[in-house]
Amino acid sequence: MGLGAGSCVWEPAAATPEGIYTYRIRAAHDEEGGCDDQDKSRWLTVDVENFYWFEKDAENGKLRGVVRYGLNRAAAQVQIKFYDHELNEVGQVACPELSAGEHFSDVYDITVPYDQNGNLIQPVYCVAFADECDADANENRNRQPKPALPRGTASLDNVCPMPTPSQGKVLISAKHGGGYPLAEQTVDREIEITFDYGPKFAGCSVCFAPFDPPDQSPYNDSDTWGDNVGGSGSVNPTTAVLDGNGRASTVLTITDRCAGDNYCVASCPFVAPTEGMARALFAAGHNLVAWKRIYVEEAQMYRQGADLAQSAAQGQTTLVLQQALGGVGPGAMLHLFGADNRDGEQVEVETVNGATVELTASIAHTYSTASGAAVGVPNGGFYTANRELLAGNAYGAAFDGVDGGTFVEFLRQPQARSVVPLRPHFTSYDDMHDYCRQWFVNTNQTNYVWLVGAKYDLAEPGQAYGMAHAGLNWCYVFVEQIGAAQINNSDTTNHEIGHQFVLLDHDTNFPDPANGVRNHEDTDCCLMSYVRNRGDSVCEFCPGCLSDVRSEEDNL
Repeated sequence: MGLGAGSCVWEPAAATPEGIYTYRIRAAHDEEGGCDDQDKSRWLTVDVENFYWFEKDAENGKLRGVVRYGLNRAAAQVQIKFYDHELNEVGQVACPELSAGEHFSDVYDITVPYDQNGNLIQPVYCVAFADECDADANENRNRQPKPALPRGTASLDNVCPMPTPSQGKVLISAKHGGGYPLAEQTVDREIEITFDYGPKFAGCSVCFAPFDPPDQSPYNDSDTWGDNVGGSGSVNPTTAVLDGNGRASTVLTITDRCAGDNYCVASCPFVAPTEGMARALFAAGHNLVAWKRIYVEEAQMYRQGADLAQSAAQGQTTLVLQQALGGVGPGAMLHLFGADNRDGEQVEVETVNGATVELTASIAHTYSTASGAAVGVPNGGFYTANRELLAGNAYGAAFDGVDGGTFVEFLRQPQARSVVPLRPHFTSYDDMHDYCRQWFVNTNQTNYVWLVGAKYDLAEPGQAYGMAHAGLNWCYVFVEQIGAAQINNSDTTNHEIGHQFVLLDHDTNFPDPANGVRNHEDTDCCLMSYVRNRGDSVCEFCPGCLSDVRSEEDNL
């Protein structure tokens, strides 16, 4: 813009205050051939490359973050100032790097307005100011340093990325295989968490910290931070340098026993992340939850069969049983097996004389009564505990517990399925123990439950729907006593497995079971109550039982 002589009057007292104005004034004496001059540097430029925020704190009216700025050449000083939507200055931050190139400011912490809903009132302006260094100043007519043309932006970018993985189960242990739910977990209790800031942050330092977000279970207060029974976990390392792609990782270590504890890992460039940053990540879906895994060895009892009364040697064609097999005649197929040879072999009946069975061919192996040698009739079917409804009912399936579950998953290993010989009923409680010790393959393993469908308990026609022993990890479900209704079978199966977590009648013998302690949904009695309705659906646990299942030691 050209100004004619006398066309303006300078009034210093009415000068516009320093602010976010982009202008350069140049003066030249063209008619006299004099040197021109201008109020801004001819050489130095400064730019706001990125205006990053990592925490919006509406409660305290704060905005925190860093600014990425660029210099085309060295400067004597750089400063960044911030202005609200009404162009009021609301803060400034130091910029320690003065060499040519792209740099990050110190962390800013400014006071800005939010609306009544907690939303930041925008725009917020970020403007970079810089002064020439001495070398450039010496090129000026008056040998004095001049400021660079200030440049800024109102474009706010969130700097804190969502971690990978963002949500899912983290297993306390996977003692007997089956892998882990998340690819980033390869060992018990530990999971690698990665943050991707992008190449612009390559080489910057970043800090990590774990936080304990609210439990999402409907039976807990879902607004409470810091409610984990086993603490907020730990991360290692707590600081890192971002690689050339702007990525860095840390390892979260979770509880060793408290299923349902949940975790949020936050990161921040240059400074430690705050709970406010974790809250923002959690609100966006970041939640890692501790889960237990229980392995199930499932056994089906033959509905028809008998133990051998005498051991049978390889090459024999005669089997002597403890009792006759009703309805079995020539041509019938039998499964001959023992605890030391569970696959056994299929044999064909030639003749039957009471408890003595002649076979059409000699047997290929030796079967000892000491190893529980027996025959079963495959065509007669099996007694089976209905465990298919474990997940999705009392124990739950949602990773974050929103379905009111226990944060326990049950894994039936393919190699842990078996058939067992018929017991019309057991002679004593010790008889159940002995049967378990002989036929439970994983009896010496922790976190393994033996679940067997059986006929009756201690007396015919029997009294109990099921029995369990937490110390030996066995569960019997007495299918003949339950009857044909599969929902009753499922309810009993869920109940008996509850005893593996040392739950008694709704986790206590007192008061009397007849009081009918309600489940957490208040729709029926607790699953562990003996007066619950077994026929409507599989019941939920009461809050006391839920707490005990979640806190039970992992070495079940």
